[in-house]
Parts: sequence; structure tokens; C-alpha cells
Amino acid sequence: MTRSTDKQTEVDTLSFEDSLDALEQIISQIENGDIGLEASLDAYKRGESLIKRCRGLLFDAEQRIESMRLEDLPAGGDSSDSE
Repeated sequence: MTRSTDKQTEVDTLSFEDSLDALEQIISQIENGDIGLEASLDAYKRGESLIKRCRGLLFDAEQRIESMRLEDLPAGGDSSDSE
């Protein structure tokens, strides 16, 4: 497995909160100039992966909420009373 594949696998296992923490650390390092150009580019790539992970987790959560909401509708799907 390559290094970038290892990093992607690690990103794919992070929770939403851990992904946000990692993004905040990357942003802080880049803004403060704590890392060089090459490391900044690598961090940027990792940040893109973390953003994709967060968006995916948010989408999944939205789908679960929508599913639960639909389950709570009365038989026949009439939602006029619930809104």
C-alpha cells in the first residue's frame, strides 16, 4: 500500500468530529506558516480528503434523519398535520 493510500484509508475511518479537528489543525499550520511549501501542498490534499469525508458523513446523517421523519408520517403519507 502506498503512503497516500494509507492516509486515505485513515481519513475514511475518522469520525466527523475527528475530521473537523484534523482540518482545523491543517488550517492553523498553513495560516501560521508552521510548515513549508511541500508540506503545505500535502496538507492541502489531506484537507480536501477530510472535507469530502465530512460532507459524506453529513449527507448520511441527513438521509437517516429524512428516513426517520418519513417513518413518523401517518399511514397514507399525509404530512399536512405534521408541518
